[in-house]
Amino acid sequence: MDKEDGATIESVLAKHGLDGLVGSLTPLLAKLAEPDVTGDQLVTWIADSAKPSARVGTEFVGEVTKWALTRGVPNDVPTGAPVASLEPFFKALLAACKGPEKKDGDKKDLICKLDREVAVLYAAQRFCASRDFPEGLLERIFRDLHAGDVLDETAMKAWRDDASCAIGLETIPGKEKALFQAMELLQEFASDTETETEETA
Repeated sequence: MDKEDGATIESVLAKHGLDGLVGSLTPLLAKLAEPDVTGDQLVTWIADSAKPSARVGTEFVGEVTKWALTRGVPNDVPTGAPVASLEPFFKALLAACKGPEKKDGDKKDLICKLDREVAVLYAAQRFCASRDFPEGLLERIFRDLHAGDVLDETAMKAWRDDASCAIGLETIPGKEKALFQAMELLQEFASDTETETEETA
């Protein structure tokens, strides 16, 4: 960025309504860095201490998901059965996804719960990409997040169809590989939806 135009990083972030983003995540990052923090403790901290301005963004959810997956999914985890060590983090993920909701009169582009759930999926994609996409791991994580009611089929379909491949301003690598690994699960959800539609007709 040229200094002649008078733009600074702060002014560019402010211009796009992102001026509080980095500072608003600082308390969360400090909490997540505590070595002994549990999922339940994080739920309490989110309810009592996290600012709504931080919780509304997908970045907040992305950081909580990164923390949960890093702590809850061992490197050598078998993918044939649910990852039991991830379950204690579901409540924290739910609390992060909940965030403040849109109210009547809010801007149309305000981030909603579905956006935050899609951010969980992108964070899982980023996590698996950092491990070079071990066979079956992404699908296992998606299945466990769904079974734990962290997110639903609507979020997975939104993730599948989303072209941004991002959490906030961060582009997440590996979407094609992630789609390939999640194909069977996405097809299951599609056939479940078709069956439900036929039954209601």
